[in-house]
Amino acid sequence: MDADLRRGRVNEPLNVQQEPGLAEWLLTTQPSVFQTLQAQRFVVLTTGMFSPNPFELIKEPLLEQIFAALREGFEYVILDYSFSPTVVDTMTLARLRV
Repeated sequence: MDADLRRGRVNEPLNVQQEPGLAEWLLTTQPSVFQTLQAQRFVVLTTGMFSPNPFELIKEPLLEQIFAALREGFEYVILDYSFSPTVVDTMTLARLRV
């Protein structure tokens, strides 16, 4: 799951579409599309569209519910996000359990 709502680019090396993704799930409350990688046994949830205020999306209570759904539905969840102690997004995501 690409949770870097500021600069997420996991879609590029994996050659999948950027949208829809996590941002759309948070905005619409409708589960987003997980993209299956060709010839692989895993799926990816991209960042989706970039928001003018990504922190507003990250602090959404729905994000905790999304993480809970991921724990229920998948054996392993790999979360990719910007690792910078100065960015409040990182601190908020670090408090959530995937």
